[in-house]
Amino acid sequence: VYLLAHSTLVLQYFIRRMQLTTVAAFSTSSSPNNINSGTDVVSKKKNKIFCFGDSLTQGTSPPSFQEYPYSKHLEYTLNLIAANNDDQQKEQYDSYMVRYYGKPGWTAKQLASSEGNLSPLLDRIQSSTNEYPSIVIILAGTNDLAYCSSENQCHDIFQSITKIHEICHKKNIDTIALSIPSSAWQSSYKNAAFYSKSINEKIETWAMETKTLATTTEKKCPIAHFVEFPIDAYVRSSGYWATDGLHFSPEGYSFIGKSLAPIVKNVMDLNKKIK
Repeated sequence: VYLLAHSTLVLQYFIRRMQLTTVAAFSTSSSPNNINSGTDVVSKKKNKIFCFGDSLTQGTSPPSFQEYPYSKHLEYTLNLIAANNDDQQKEQYDSYMVRYYGKPGWTAKQLASSEGNLSPLLDRIQSSTNEYPSIVIILAGTNDLAYCSSENQCHDIFQSITKIHEICHKKNIDTIALSIPSSAWQSSYKNAAFYSKSINEKIETWAMETKTLATTTEKKCPIAHFVEFPIDAYVRSSGYWATDGLHFSPEGYSFIGKSLAPIVKNVMDLNKKIK
């Protein structure tokens, strides 16, 4: 049932997606902040953030055919925080620009492959803005749980997720690893919840190792920061979940973006101090 629902959603999504036209990577417009939206005009002062992942990054919210990416709420809230800074800090934090790219139905293994296109996307951003994003937020692993039935497979999923981060790290871009969120499926199938917890613990340990390396060596090393997902449990009555219990409602995506904003700002501030 889980796989069938996923397949139906992905097919419907790509039918609509075929009609889109690819344009510039980062934009100063207030229109949808997908990497495929906007113009090439970019302010040099902007702190650029790129969100990469599956349907939870794309903002899929069944039964709606619209998308509600958390990234637009992240951008709005970051700039709201910046506007409240004192005059000395306004120059540094006066403008955040957040863009996203999600592939509904894709596993971490697929996202880490050449077909995931992360490396070309990052190069495209660099080409159009003369610099890479300051940080990439990665959310992956939810779809992999449908195929996970052993601790060895947990390790494989963990490795796939770290490979996505390493694509960024090879370009000297820091990353944020969002934990695999809960879902109605995990509430019903305890093995899925157990495997999700196992993968998240592995990611957290690995992320701490990157931070230790960055602070104990003279060589400039990219850092992965582990961040717990803002919605920590599936509660149907919360209003944060879509009807399938896997994706989020528009209100849920809004909550995610707003909740992540101060965390992302603190991570970016910390990176600047470390480096």
